[in-house]
Amino acid sequence: MNGKVRIKFGAMEIDFEGSEQFLKDEFIELIKTVHSLAKDSGVNLFQPETFAGEVPKSSSVGLSSELGINTVAQKLDSKSGPDLVLAAAAKLTLIDKKEKFSTKDLLAEMRNATSYFKDTYSKNMTSSMNTLVKGGRLNDVGSGNYSIPAVHQESLISKLK
Repeated sequence: MNGKVRIKFGAMEIDFEGSEQFLKDEFIELIKTVHSLAKDSGVNLFQPETFAGEVPKSSSVGLSSELGINTVAQKLDSKSGPDLVLAAAAKLTLIDKKEKFSTKDLLAEMRNATSYFKDTYSKNMTSSMNTLVKGGRLNDVGSGNYSIPAVHQESLISKLK
C-alpha cells in the first residue's frame, strides 16, 4: 500500500508518495537528516529568504503603528521571559517593520515594557532565545540576528488586532 505526504515549512515543501512502510519507519529520520544537514550548512529551513531570496512582507494590515510594547505584551499574554521576548520580536517585526533584529534590539524593547519586564529576564536572555529558536517561534538568521517565521506572523497579527 502507498502513502502520500506533503509537508511545508518556511519556503521549503516536501512531497512524498511511496510505501507506507517507508513512511512509518524512515520518513521522520529523513526529515531530521535534512534539517540537520541544512543547519550544519547554515541554511535555516524556516527562513523564507533562504530559498526565495526575500522575506514575504507581513500582512500586518490593521495594526496600528502606535501600538506600544506594553500593549503588545498584554495582548500576547506575556507571563514569562520567553513570552516577553516574543512580544518584543512581534513589536519589532509587525509594528516597527524590521525584517530582522538583534538580541540587543529585543532587550531594549523588553525594557520598554515597564509593566512586564523583570531584571531576571535579561539574565536569562540566552535561555529564552534558545527556547524560542528550538520551538520554531524565532529564526536564528545568523550574525546574531533573528526573525519571526512567516508562518507565526499571521497568528501574532490576529492576536494583536
